[in-house]
Amino acid sequence: MPAPLSRSRRGFTLIELLVVIAIIAILIGLLLPAVQKVREAAARMKCQNNLKQMGIALHAYHDANNAFPGGGSNNEVYGGNQTWTASSLNGTATGTPPPWNSAFSGGWAFQILPYLEQGNLYSNTSQLVICSTPVPVYFCPSRRSPGLTPNGMASIDYYANAYNSYASGPGNGLIRPYNYPRVGMLAISDGTSNTIAIAEKNLCIPTIGNDPTDGPSYTWGMDFGNPGNWDTTTLTNNHNFNAQADLKANSGCSQGTHGIGSSHTGVFNALYADGSVKSVQFSISINTLQLLLNISDGSVLPSDAP
Repeated sequence: MPAPLSRSRRGFTLIELLVVIAIIAILIGLLLPAVQKVREAAARMKCQNNLKQMGIALHAYHDANNAFPGGGSNNEVYGGNQTWTASSLNGTATGTPPPWNSAFSGGWAFQILPYLEQGNLYSNTSQLVICSTPVPVYFCPSRRSPGLTPNGMASIDYYANAYNSYASGPGNGLIRPYNYPRVGMLAISDGTSNTIAIAEKNLCIPTIGNDPTDGPSYTWGMDFGNPGNWDTTTLTNNHNFNAQADLKANSGCSQGTHGIGSSHTGVFNALYADGSVKSVQFSISINTLQLLLNISDGSVLPSDAP
């Protein structure tokens, strides 16, 4: 009886193994940028949804008050739209909220909380709780997750349009200082679809949370001191800065730009007064951007307007 045939086992040679590893590395290299693009697209969509929710809240506020919210004041640095018994961070609120034009009125982002399903936070009597409770819709996922800055404040990644407030009285933006009448829908003579209400703000990544435009709470009202002061929640002082990506270098990056920007690739997201949300190129001219911020300039928008 003949002996059974033996079968030899053949393994990979070193060269074959290296070729396989090289192919896998190339595939991973090709795949990673695609994965990153998908993640950024998802983050940008989430950011747009945040703005959409803020737009619904602004319109609900307008329906209830016949005007958009005011910019408030930072007389009480960490104050909300209530009268505090103490100026320290753990002060408690007493009595009823003052009129919208009170010097102690919180910023627009605080005023619309009841219309963002944050009524309990809005009516909380602890200043510490209000200022240190992150509101998820106020954070762009391309930049950071909801959380606290190093000084314990829950900040915000978006500016409301106050345009040139302080430069010439109340200014021509949608949001006005506490001591000026609020803006109603009919005052937007340029059209709500041609007017930015809220946009992403430019920040300095190395100093995030410690930047003057980012450190205080989202409850911060408009800085009434002068046009050169830094605000956390409103875009003011004519916006003479080009829209740009968040600053990532340490050099010249101590105070952001107090302008519009984002951590997205090439664009920032903006909510318009009609409730629509658009992605706007960083390459938009300052002139066009200012026309979009002015609610009643009467000019025809240039071709680079979104």
